Amino acid sequence: MRHFGNNDLYTYTVKRVVWEKFPHVEVEYAFKNRDKTDLRPYIGRIKEKVQELHGLAPTKEEIEKLRQTGYMADAFLEALAQFRMSADHVEVGEKDGRFDLRIRGPWYQTIDLEVPVLQIVNEAYFESQNTPETRNEGDKRLGEKIQRIKQTAREASETEHAFPFRIIEMGTRRAFSPAWHGHVIERLCGELPAILLGTSNLYWGEKLGLRLYGTFSHQGPMAMQTQVPIQRSQKAWFEL
Repeated sequence: MRHFGNNDLYTYTVKRVVWEKFPHVEVEYAFKNRDKTDLRPYIGRIKEKVQELHGLAPTKEEIEKLRQTGYMADAFLEALAQFRMSADHVEVGEKDGRFDLRIRGPWYQTIDLEVPVLQIVNEAYFESQNTPETRNEGDKRLGEKIQRIKQTAREASETEHAFPFRIIEMGTRRAFSPAWHGHVIERLCGELPAILLGTSNLYWGEKLGLRLYGTFSHQGPMAMQTQVPIQRSQKAWFEL
């Protein structure tokens, strides 16, 4: 089942600026495959999964979770509560013998699609490997990593310059599948309660009562390069 909030916090921090400053700016996101994997066999499945995003809306609980950050304007949250995702902005196909994926449309309407669409590409690619054997092996490796994290935290607390070792979960766009991603977060939450600070994922943050964290989004300065001379783009974005 798809969820509107299965997205990174920075999507909403940037979306707030877009809503306020750039409501009519048109954008295009283009998928860049960083290796030689041929994704064309998955085009049909990716298209099917993208349609599952159509019409998704934030829940009252997700809106309230964003409100709790303390830096989301009420007017923006009211607008966001009325927002619905549209799969019509997503184009998946083939161009010049290569897999081609683009998201086109008003920035405010399309920014929510970037992360879930990237996750869908991963999900479609790994779908054939989503077997009980694979999940069991994944759980085994996850357990080993959790033990390493615990060991690292112990070592950090015992050094001459002791410090609290903490982690934040930020795996949404790279998830094997939404279900597996949730399983990972639930295990981290249950087994590393003193080490896991929170997550970047709105849905899981609200569901599990975790604090939301967001990294800096590259989208802002990149888009600003189309609005002002490139030499001033970063300064202009940070001054908004």
